[in-house]
Amino acid sequence: MTFDIDANGIVKVSAKDLGTGKEQHITITAGSNMSDEEIEKAVREAAQYEKEDKERKEAEAARQWSPALVADCAALQRSIVADIWPALQPGGLLIYSTCTFNPEEDEQNVEWIARELGADVLPIPCDPGWHIRGDLRADVATPLPCCHLLPGEVRGEGFFLAALRKHGTPAEQPPRKKKQKRTAVAAPLTTLPTNQLDSPGSPPAELTLDQALLYLQRQSLTLPPDLPRGIVQACYRGQRLGLMNNLGSRANNLYPKEWRIRSSHLLPSTLFPEL
Repeated sequence: MTFDIDANGIVKVSAKDLGTGKEQHITITAGSNMSDEEIEKAVREAAQYEKEDKERKEAEAARQWSPALVADCAALQRSIVADIWPALQPGGLLIYSTCTFNPEEDEQNVEWIARELGADVLPIPCDPGWHIRGDLRADVATPLPCCHLLPGEVRGEGFFLAALRKHGTPAEQPPRKKKQKRTAVAAPLTTLPTNQLDSPGSPPAELTLDQALLYLQRQSLTLPPDLPRGIVQACYRGQRLGLMNNLGSRANNLYPKEWRIRSSHLLPSTLFPEL
């Protein structure tokens, strides 16, 4: 069952029968001509559906319960803890919590972890005003330090909680070495020592910064019309970058394919028009 009241004071009530799947919706507005008695009746009926749904859920849970199911759940939880136990550092803390209240899955499993895996069960300080219960077993001489938050005594559906510290001393971590600061030094621009980037006697083709970056990405360019046809030397600020075959309408890029720069960054002219 759900209630929803909007800013205009309109109340929407909906309820669903989990057994039949039947739903009912009621909208209550100032202009609905419903009397106060009718409004109260609608709210009571919606609350009744909620109560019936809860009782049906509890009845289904009671039908499924059996001692064998409890034993299976307790064994599964022990298996899970045993599997992750090596990952817990000696001296580390484990918070063991369940949503049930039977001692097989709660107190007895905590005692098993402490005994078989090696741990101390730690007391958990609690304010009496929190209405938290401890060990619920009446047949034990020394109650286990644990917490039961029971429905009806705390908000929510409740749960069980215990804290354990794994036996052993935490291994000392070696001190971290301080990273030495390195000063970046810009290397001078130099050509690669290969004849693939140079052709003696080829006329230079001075490129803009955008064109130089496109050339290093091995893209074709369009050169000035007065530049000779054939092999030309691509340059940026007088520095030779490589060769191009100027066809007039375009210049094919002869930069080695395996050296091309792969980049999706915007060209400088799109970011800094003043360049």
